[in-house]
Amino acid sequence: MLGKFLYVFGPEGVRASVLAYDSVLRALGYGPSREAVPDNVRRTITSSILTLADSGVRDPERLTRRALARLRKANRRRVPARFALKSQRSA
Repeated sequence: MLGKFLYVFGPEGVRASVLAYDSVLRALGYGPSREAVPDNVRRTITSSILTLADSGVRDPERLTRRALARLRKANRRRVPARFALKSQRSA
């Protein structure tokens, strides 16, 4: 599977996507253990990052910001605190 992504995005694109994925998880309050992340959250993050990478975005910080913006837009209604962004938890 990784070979497919390397072919499409190249090593730097894959690296940027992985860094962005990890950054999004941290922003959502998940620790280093990816097992704690629900499947639907993983799929949503992955889909968003891969869509952005497919459009040519290769900077990990930009991928992270845009993926988080898409998640916020998709979750305009109040989400449970467990899934809210850190900035929403204090509100």
